[in-house]
Formats: sequence, structure tokens, C-alpha cells
Amino acid sequence: MWSWIFPFWILGLLLVCTRTFVSVCVASAFRLRRRSHGAFSAFPSSFVSPSSAFERRQRAWAKLSRQRRVETDRNESRQRFNFPATESPSSSSSSSFSVSVSSLSLQQQEEEEPRQKMEVDSNSRGREEAQAVDVIVVGSGFAGLIAAVRLSDAGKKVAILEKMPTPGGNSCINGGIISIPQSPEQQAMEQQGGPLPGDSPDRLLKDMLAAGLGENDVQLATIVAEEGKGVVDWCRKRFGLTFRSNVTELGGHSVARSLQMTKGRGFDLTDRMQNATRDNGVPLLTDCKVQRFLKDSEGLVSGVVYENQATGVTHEMRCSDAVLLCTGGFSQDRAFLASAGAQFPADLKSTNQPGATAEVLQAAVEQLGAATTGLHRVQLGPWASPDEEGFGVGPGFAMGCGFPHGILVDPETGLRFVNELASRKTRADALLKIGHPSVLVCDSVGVQFALYGMRRALENGVVFKFDSLEELGAYFRIPIAPFLEEVQRYNEAVAAGVTDRVGKRASPLTKPIEERPFYAMRSWPKVHYCCGGLKIDQHGRVLSASDGLPIPRLFGAGEVTGGVHG
Repeated sequence: MWSWIFPFWILGLLLVCTRTFVSVCVASAFRLRRRSHGAFSAFPSSFVSPSSAFERRQRAWAKLSRQRRVETDRNESRQRFNFPATESPSSSSSSSFSVSVSSLSLQQQEEEEPRQKMEVDSNSRGREEAQAVDVIVVGSGFAGLIAAVRLSDAGKKVAILEKMPTPGGNSCINGGIISIPQSPEQQAMEQQGGPLPGDSPDRLLKDMLAAGLGENDVQLATIVAEEGKGVVDWCRKRFGLTFRSNVTELGGHSVARSLQMTKGRGFDLTDRMQNATRDNGVPLLTDCKVQRFLKDSEGLVSGVVYENQATGVTHEMRCSDAVLLCTGGFSQDRAFLASAGAQFPADLKSTNQPGATAEVLQAAVEQLGAATTGLHRVQLGPWASPDEEGFGVGPGFAMGCGFPHGILVDPETGLRFVNELASRKTRADALLKIGHPSVLVCDSVGVQFALYGMRRALENGVVFKFDSLEELGAYFRIPIAPFLEEVQRYNEAVAAGVTDRVGKRASPLTKPIEERPFYAMRSWPKVHYCCGGLKIDQHGRVLSASDGLPIPRLFGAGEVTGGVHG
């Protein structure tokens, strides 16, 4: 009877396609039976205004990864939400931050375009009235927001709990990339002689299974591959979401199928979804950290207990239908990852915001007996830069320019050592094997495919510009003779349209590296995505560790769930 309540589990992972492929959160959206519950009272929402620069948020995240939030930040939160200053502050908010989401600089032509600001509604009545709803959504990234929109569109009373002071999680800072087959953009490029023809859901599924080393939950992965396009079409219609005309071939994909949102970052969608939840009267309560689950007299999940971190006061929120967990991954929770057996160098940084931790997942396991899968499976982003904190702007160059249109060389030898379009795991493992950052190189033709942030990447010393390959080699102390020979071999393979010695396949979009100026970036992996998580079925129902059956009224969506990517 609960399958209708979970329409969400393709988009949170669909936008995780920046993590490898189309992932999960809304494909089942089209199975939703639209049940009306009469008049739906318009709860005031607690949206935070996204007004500061992206780099400010990145710097704040880096700082907050090392120290607790100070008392002055708490006072700002109290003022923002009109809480009495006499209430005692919480002492358990080391992973909180008090900065706003940014107006990001994307491509050079868009870097001064301001991000639309959202109203702040500090009316506390929304918090009080939201204590009894149909569905509680925990987390405000792609999965949580799309769930809230779909459910409230269907007449359900919904409330969103977000532990961080700013909504959006990792979703609002990611590259805004979605990988789907047979999109209008892909078909248009095929007609112009662009990507290789013949893409299909089956081809995407094969790519997903190959990248997941065959350890994927095939049923979930199949739903993503087959229904992803429908999810994107729905987002175009419901939110007016648009994409750039260029289609990119990301590593691990056998064909160019990756689309990028017009504004070049995930906030292009999260902002639209936040506006939709506000229009539907859905309370989005920030700074509210779930501590434990509630059960009714029959032992069924009936709500949560959460702490308002700005005041230290705890509250109960009851629900009649379900609790939906959309809390994201846990790559910042190094203690949890170590206990789960994750294997990666301890000194690797993360692309994620500091709220990417596992406490809600752990509570579901310990208090409700939830099953998990693959908690030790962590994906590293090989396109990250060691010269900036967090996700940064380097991946815009690496994913759009360096890997598809350039080469990756070992600065100690001047030679390539991995297929630049191999899966993320293959490239990250190869980088770790040589033991030091390598150099991504492309020319002025390849740099035109930057996904976002090129100007800032250059200004911030993440990407560098050179008049010649000799100058580039000298700057990074690359042996010049073998380096130039490697570039020549690559150019010859591209001109011949053949697969080169490291296995990189030439495509109609690939050009030789020969047009000045040349660009380069140091590349080194960062912890990016948690492949494991709560075990769910095809309806998003969280399964029990004891008998494998669905736990009544408990659902999961997005990166907090596991199995899709192996």
C-alpha cells in the first residue's frame, strides 16, 4: 500500500550522475497515485536566502571541517528564525555552518549573473504547525526536495527537516550534470555528426554495471536507466529546467550523454524546487537535526525527534504516512567510514560539505533495524584539484576539458598512464598508484568545453594558461622530450580516429592538442560519493536487516541509499 508514497528515488541519484552515471530519485514518480486530502494549509516556510559568493561557502566549509561553530553564529541563527536569545545553545553542532548558498561563477559569459534570491520567512508558526504531517522528509538536497514537491502536488502535508542552516546540501554545489540516453540535446548533436549514435537505456545500464564492477543492484540500476529520461522531462515541465546544448562524454560512459543545467551548477534545480515547495506551503526547517525515530503503539514508525541546533531545544514531529530519509552520503564522517571498512588514504580530502555525515543512517540501523549494503564502497573523484578546498572550480575544467579533450600525464615521466575516459575508480586508482598529483593538459579548442568556473579557476591558481607546451612542461617540471612525444602520439591517434595506446577512444568531438594557448591543472582524487547506504527495494522502501522485508513507513532516496552504483 505504500508504493504510492515514494515517487522520488531517481532524481537524487539522477543528479548523482555527476558522481558516475544517472543515479536514483524520481523514476517511480510516475507511479504516484495522486490522492487528495482536501484543503492543504499553507505552512510558512523557513527558507534561507542564498546570497553570498560560492567561494565564501567553500572557505566556510573548509574552516568548519576543523572547528566548531562559534556562539556568534548561533546568535545570527536565532535572529534569523526569531528565537528568544535566552534559550540555551546546542553543544552538538560541529558540522553546522552559517553561510548562504552562492551565486556561482560558471562559464566566462555567465560568471557575473546573480543567483536568484529567495525570501526568508521567519514566522515561527510554520514550525509549530508542522509538528503533525503526512510525510516527514529528512534532508533538502535533490531527493528530499523533489519528494516534497511530488507529495505536496498530490495533496499530502509534508515537512522537510534540514540539519544545516542552509538548504541544498551537496546538491546545490555539484556540477548540475545529468546523464541520460536519447535526450533531445543528444539527438540534436547526433544529427550534426556529434556523439556516436545508438545510445539507449540498455547501453547506459551496461555502462553502469561495468563501472560498478557487477556489484550493482540490477533492479534499481535498470529503473534508473529506463526511467531517467522521463524524470528529466518531468523536471523540464514542472520546474522549467533547461540545459546547455553541448553534450559531454564523461569518464566511464561509452558515449556522450551527459547534460548540464544552463546555470552550470546544481542550484539551478534546487532553487527551483525550493521555490516550488514554498509555493506548495511546505515548511523547510533548517538547523533541525534528527536525533531518533518515534514509533506508535503498534511499533510502526510514526515520526522523529529533532533538535533545533540554534536553540538547543528538542521537538517531536509526528507523521501519519511515512518518514522519508534523504540525508545524502557520509564522506565527511571519517570515523564511520573507517568502521565500515572503507579503503582509501586517510589524508584524502572530500568534495562534500561538512554535513555529509552518517548519524541518521546509523539511527535507522540501530533503532529500526534497517539493512545496509556496501557501506565500505566509496567513490573517489579523480578530477579534483589539490590546490583548492572542497568541490571547487577545478572539476569544471577537468570533466569538461582535460579528460575528454586532453591528456593526463605523470609530471615525473611526461607520459600518460591511464585512459582519461575510464571509470572514476580506474582513474582514481591509477592516480593513487603513482602516488602524486598528475597534470591534465588541453588546448584552446578543448577549453571551450569547460563546464563552469574557468575564469575563477585561472584567477584562483587552479588552472594555468601557457603560450606553449614547452612553457607548460617547464612550469610543472615535466621532462620535455617524452612529454612532447606523448602529445604527438595522442594527436596522431586522434587524427586517425583510432583508440590510442592507453585505451582512449577517438570520437567526432575529439581534436588534436595543438592550438595555443594551452591549459593545465593538477589532478588528485578526493572522496566524493558513497556507493553504499540503506538497502531499499524498487519502491524506495527501506528493508529490515532481520527478514529483508520493508520496514513499514520508512523510505529512503538519494545517496543515503546503496546498491545502484555497485
